[in-house]
Amino acid sequence: MSAATGRPVRVERVGDDAMRKLLRVSGMTDGLVEAVVGMSTGLRDGFVPEQPRTPYTTTPTTLAAWAYDLLRPPAVTASGTGAG
Repeated sequence: MSAATGRPVRVERVGDDAMRKLLRVSGMTDGLVEAVVGMSTGLRDGFVPEQPRTPYTTTPTTLAAWAYDLLRPPAVTASGTGAG
């Protein structure tokens, strides 16, 4: 992510209750907050998808490719400078 955006990015673990609070403050409804927290805890706690990932069930795009395409600042891309 840092290479794609040209800015430092760090990971910070956020507890479930803190996440709920942040999501509510951002304007999410209680139902949506619980849906997002449920997905994140499921992934963290050993989620096993009902269907396996295959070329038919997912995109071939990597996280890095997505970040470069959508998060990279236009100025960095136009000037050819920055991390990468």
